[in-house]
Amino acid sequence: FLTDSKGISVSCDVSLYLSDSLNTCSPKVKLTGAIKTATGRPVNQVTVGLSGFTTTSGQTNENGLFSIQNISTGGPYILKPVSPNDFKNGVSTFDLVLLQRQLLQGQVLKSPLQFLAADIDNSGTISIRDLLELRKLVINLSSKFEKNTSWRFIPTHFIFPDSSNPWKTPFPEEIIFPAISKDTTGSFTAIKIGDLSGDAPLNQVPGVQ
Repeated sequence: FLTDSKGISVSCDVSLYLSDSLNTCSPKVKLTGAIKTATGRPVNQVTVGLSGFTTTSGQTNENGLFSIQNISTGGPYILKPVSPNDFKNGVSTFDLVLLQRQLLQGQVLKSPLQFLAADIDNSGTISIRDLLELRKLVINLSSKFEKNTSWRFIPTHFIFPDSSNPWKTPFPEEIIFPAISKDTTGSFTAIKIGDLSGDAPLNQVPGVQ
């Protein structure tokens, strides 16, 4: 109320609307999952990023498990692991031999994940270029792959339509959630590029690229 010197009073109504633009008042949920190789070996200390509606991340433990807490409900969200920077991890002359045998004789690689591990130059085929690129890393002429990451991660629920040709159709390397309204899960299968024998040590602390 306002009153002037003559005792005349006036008033007005004011409405205040609050908007939670940052979604800080919404319920919080969590997203859990695992990152393991095709043989079930856990991959430790991989950063798993969650982006979209809000941005946050988690990291796998020694059991390959991760948990991202305090996620605002809503969406969309994208869950995607970040490749460690350990290019030489698990890569040896034995992998060179296996790749050479595949090129000369075939039938060495048995699964779509092995084919992806052998595609060093990320071209969608396996050729002599992959052998040369892998050889450069093994004999220390290079410290990384020019056109590929050290690791790739495929959502565990994904099934390749053609097990002998993983490039026949596009395949996902992230999990998309149109919206998250409750505690949710999402897991990945890890592929170590160049490690055709599957013997990469998984308990060391990798760098992140």
